[in-house]
Amino acid sequence: MQLLQKSGYDKAQRAAQMLRGEVIDLFAQVEHAVNGVLIHAAALPEYKTLKPAFPHLMGKKLERLRMLLTEVGPLRAHANRVAPLIDRLASFEELRRFMAHGVVEVALKQSGEPIYVFRMDCSPSDGSKDSTLTLTRPDAQSRTARLADTVKALAPKFEAITDGMKKPSKHRIIIKSANGGKADIDQPLLTGRDL
Repeated sequence: MQLLQKSGYDKAQRAAQMLRGEVIDLFAQVEHAVNGVLIHAAALPEYKTLKPAFPHLMGKKLERLRMLLTEVGPLRAHANRVAPLIDRLASFEELRRFMAHGVVEVALKQSGEPIYVFRMDCSPSDGSKDSTLTLTRPDAQSRTARLADTVKALAPKFEAITDGMKKPSKHRIIIKSANGGKADIDQPLLTGRDL
């Protein structure tokens, strides 16, 4: 019997790691799509005054995108279709945080059904309230499916934004050498589709 329990525990542990990987991958897809929009927007004169043009953290990137959707410029035309999906995505922030930064433990109910427990260290200064996220398998599957649906809905909208935005034909790159020399290079704007 104990061997069966160990096998169930190992299977549940692997399932928890698969869940983590799927959630992180879904957020990576979103971040990739958001980056494309932010890169294109940063090259447009309508958005030059917004700083920083390219935030590092995902939450800040979504804030920047929300801001861009309200500014006068080509992104505003997409606000009604994109903003609600960005808000829906924000509801998964806690899940993303625990999947990316938490350690996972599993427990098994008497029935053998797994419970996934994600724990992380939180300090009052980082604004985090909870240090534990507990999910049953059905809850984890439901959250992941809703996140996947949101990502699937966002991806074509972000692609439509970048396809519809006028793109500058060149970027100016200034290269400084160690001996103080400089070179100006006009470089075509490349996207992932161009490579």
